[in-house]
Amino acid sequence: GSMWRAGLLYGFMSKNAVTEALKDREQGAFLIRFSENNPGVFAICYKHQDRVKHYLIKQLDAFGSKRTL
Repeated sequence: GSMWRAGLLYGFMSKNAVTEALKDREQGAFLIRFSENNPGVFAICYKHQDRVKHYLIKQLDAFGSKRTL
């Protein structure tokens, strides 16, 4: 709930819509959305240099993995 109210969780949003929303933002801006192709999976979308990148959050990322974005 708090992520939704803070504008960090956008829910169902296409990659193209996310790219459009972040294209004019500063580097490091991000949002979290539901994956279009993987039900129940979240994606972190973030501005990196002049691009918007999309990263699926895998179960290992959230539960005990030492991997980082």
